[in-house]
Amino acid sequence: MGELSSPRDRLIALGVPLDPEEEALKKTKILCTIGPASFNEHTLKMMYEAGMNGARINTAFGDIPQYKEVITKVRRIGDIPILLDLK
Repeated sequence: MGELSSPRDRLIALGVPLDPEEEALKKTKILCTIGPASFNEHTLKMMYEAGMNGARINTAFGDIPQYKEVITKVRRIGDIPILLDLK
């Protein structure tokens, strides 16, 4: 038998029953667009705690120093992907 690649595979191999509804939720990812209303760290933290799996920075708003600041704040909150949507 080969190496079990995912935590789910390891649980199945151990005979742990998996709830189908819970499994569907684990596959769902939440990508949040960060704009003027969510630039502050408190809002970003609330979004992360609510389930944000990735941040999208909309470059239609703000400037490069602001984008750097948002990236720094997101990195402080959690280790999640950051997408930069270019104009």
